[in-house]
Amino acid sequence: MQRFGTAPIPTHLIGLALLRSEWEFAVSLLMEPREGESQDVAVARGLWKEGKRDEARKTMPRRCTAEKAVMDAYKRGNEKDHLGALSSVRSRSVSLHDRSRLM
Repeated sequence: MQRFGTAPIPTHLIGLALLRSEWEFAVSLLMEPREGESQDVAVARGLWKEGKRDEARKTMPRRCTAEKAVMDAYKRGNEKDHLGALSSVRSRSVSLHDRSRLM
């Protein structure tokens, strides 16, 4: 895991989206399918992208802590509460460095 999520992702873009309060965009970057990731994660991300939220949540491996936290938050609450979903990610997964990297 590199600061946010479980695969090589543009963490500086997620950090910039957080700084700009673009919560939905930050979630979409976190949940976006990635080239070269394991099959189980790719399947879960694909289900998420298709709108099959419950299936994706059940399929996403436990090791994907940031993604699972976001999915679980949406399941518990309002699916439009993107800030709430992001806030559910443990703080060590989202470092201040990510948030301020481009400043």
